[in-house]
Amino acid sequence: MAFKYSVSGLTLGFSGYDFAEEPEIILAAIKNAGFDGIDVFDNPQKRNAEQLRKAANSLDLAVPEVLGNWGGDGRDLAGGDEKTREEAVEYAKEAIDYCVDLGSPVFGFCLPQPGASEAPISVLPVETLKGNIVDGLKKICTYAAERNVTVAVEPLNCYESYPCLMNTLTETMKVIEELDCDNIGLQPDVFHMNIGENSITDAIKTFKDHIVTFHMNETNHFKFGTGHADVKAIMQTLKEIGFSGYMTVYMPLMTRELFNMAFRGIVDEGTTPEKPDLDTLLTETIGYMRSVEAEIG
Repeated sequence: MAFKYSVSGLTLGFSGYDFAEEPEIILAAIKNAGFDGIDVFDNPQKRNAEQLRKAANSLDLAVPEVLGNWGGDGRDLAGGDEKTREEAVEYAKEAIDYCVDLGSPVFGFCLPQPGASEAPISVLPVETLKGNIVDGLKKICTYAAERNVTVAVEPLNCYESYPCLMNTLTETMKVIEELDCDNIGLQPDVFHMNIGENSITDAIKTFKDHIVTFHMNETNHFKFGTGHADVKAIMQTLKEIGFSGYMTVYMPLMTRELFNMAFRGIVDEGTTPEKPDLDTLLTETIGYMRSVEAEIG
């Protein structure tokens, strides 16, 4: 069975494109390149479900997932005060409703830490953080289940999340097992697995029955082949375990100037970051993925 490929809408910003600003143009380019869908990054100020769903349907493109916007203020489900954690749950409920409006069956959850990195030791005890997450995620999963939405949890590395808590697939499954919910699973990401896992392929095999979606990217966020991700071995393993979900492909980080412009609104004085051609970017990326898939047969 051939893999299904989706574009990570968030990472279009790595290459200088804002999906929320020009969705129809970008969707057409994604379709023409040969992708099967796009994962939409949730921007609460720019939700446009009717427009997006109509445009995607007209192109026969799927919207497999809404990626939760967990980096904002008031969305810390683990270490914030009680009010903040309640706000995080309410945000998730609104985003799940957005999933329903878009026809997306999956909602993405991750646990970025607020403010400065707490690595290597979190300020609050890990058990306290874990208890907060279990409480919040149970509420989120219950709400999602009533709307036929699955929650996909992406473990983040210890430098971008709370250390020793959901940094690996093993740590994340310990949390999931405490929930006793049927509509939650894993969303492994190669970039983060490269930091936290002893072996990416072994981790995939160990938790093969719990993987909902898979994030394929390079270990340095740049173009495939410039880092040291063994994409062929990873895809071979996914094929062997019978993975049938969407493989969400990251667009490459082109330059730091483009990244700052897209995600921080910063443009260095006297510079105008040049975006790569969108059609070429998408075609080359999907071409690479399909060529590796062809190699493994």
